[in-house]
Amino acid sequence: MSLRLRLPVSWQRHGRDVSMAVPPNLVRFAESAGLCPVNSYGPDSQRQLEAEVFQDWFKLRSLCIGADQPV
Repeated sequence: MSLRLRLPVSWQRHGRDVSMAVPPNLVRFAESAGLCPVNSYGPDSQRQLEAEVFQDWFKLRSLCIGADQPV
C-alpha cells in the first residue's frame, strides 16, 4: 500500500473521519485501500503524464530552465 494511503487508513481504523480527494483515475485504487469516502478531484493524472510535454524530456527541461528551478 502506498505510504500516502497508510496514514489515512490508520486514522480511519482509529475512529477518525477521513475523506480524500484523488484524481478520477485513482478513485478505485483509494477505495480498494479501504478509504471511504473518496472524492474525485482534478484532472486524470495518467492523461497528464501522457501529455506531450512529459514525453519529451528536453521540452520539459527547457520549460524549467526559465523558472529558476534546478533540474
